Amino acid sequence: MSDLVKVKFVRMVINSPAEGSKAIVKFVEEGGLCINAEQDHNDNVGCRPMDWFPVKINGAERPGTNTLLPTKEKEVGRLFTKPNKIKQIRANDKWHNADKSVVTLATNDSGDYIIAALLKHGKGAYIITAMQNEDQGQVDLNLPFIENLLCYAAALQNKSLAAQPNSKLFVTWFTLKTNP
Repeated sequence: MSDLVKVKFVRMVINSPAEGSKAIVKFVEEGGLCINAEQDHNDNVGCRPMDWFPVKINGAERPGTNTLLPTKEKEVGRLFTKPNKIKQIRANDKWHNADKSVVTLATNDSGDYIIAALLKHGKGAYIITAMQNEDQGQVDLNLPFIENLLCYAAALQNKSLAAQPNSKLFVTWFTLKTNP
């Protein structure tokens, strides 16, 4: 894990070892971009991956929803409009009680839980979502938003590279594997 700052893309799961969480924080601090696609909360363990973030943001066990309301924050940019117009995503186990440095990009329809957020940290950033991708139907519903997330991440990284060159890859191409 100590060599994480040398990589361009890493996939970690919520039950990664503690040194993995510390490596993620350092990776972002040094210019990396972390897309936190979802979280899992249960009453016995609490919210994971809380320790990936350098500031407070709580997770809650909540019923799933397909509704979201983008906020008016300038950081929202084109997240919900390019390349796809996003009207709904499948979300579950939402975020709340975030540190003031966490910029809320979208909430649930009542506005009391975070569906998407941005947290700048050091030279990098976290894009935080509450997506739920536990079955093919949920993945299919979220695919347009996942595509938008990648474009949004590339735009964020391009801004970072324009401000200060670094060795991070600004676009990572990959294929989301789905069931045939």
